[in-house]
Amino acid sequence: MLIGFCIDACAPPPKPIRRPGWEPATDVTTLLQGGTASLGHIKTLTAAARVTIADEQTTQSLSASFQYLPPELLRIDVRGPLFRHVLTAVFDADTLWSLAEGRLSRFAARRGLVDLLDLDLMGDDPRIALLGLMDSTRTGDVVDVEYPRADRAVAVIREAPGGQRRLWVDILSGWIVAEERIDASGQRRWRRELSDHARVSDSEIFLPRHVRIESRGRSLDIQYDEWRVNRDLSRANLFKGLEH
Repeated sequence: MLIGFCIDACAPPPKPIRRPGWEPATDVTTLLQGGTASLGHIKTLTAAARVTIADEQTTQSLSASFQYLPPELLRIDVRGPLFRHVLTAVFDADTLWSLAEGRLSRFAARRGLVDLLDLDLMGDDPRIALLGLMDSTRTGDVVDVEYPRADRAVAVIREAPGGQRRLWVDILSGWIVAEERIDASGQRRWRRELSDHARVSDSEIFLPRHVRIESRGRSLDIQYDEWRVNRDLSRANLFKGLEH
């Protein structure tokens, strides 16, 4: 029994799934051109998740459900112990509606995580950040690729306003595993780590099951369970329980 246990416990972790069509010799810049901001033929996406919010003093573990109606409508319901309602947040284009403790508030969507969680994404789309999606490069961006080690590449995207976006690529699997945003002064404003990529239901879309965002001394960890796609979901569904 002990020998059998050791064989199971000491076995190496399974190899990560390789991106379809990826070969280690593929040009890294091709990964940056299409992104995953558009889910293509996926009409809706839902998922349950475990969420952990932490700073230097506190750690809070919660459960959450995500309902996404591409490209601009995302609802998140967060619950604490004993299924107590903590927060409902609905990102709708440029607006974020937040319902907490019976109070409905309105924010600018791209500042929503600053106002709710003190996570500053420098104006990037919170829907893309939270779901583990990847935005594509923009016309005019300058891209340089560095190779700090044999199995890693770092794409440095120099953006017009003077900041940088840095993307770490796993050369063996073809996945982008980390992203950082650097402001014009050279300060890192936020970092996102993406891991455990898996196929979304029977679609051709792959997303990371684990998304970790760090900013301003705080972290948000999202561990996704199985996704479901193309379920009966409408705009009215996503605003259920909210009145504005």
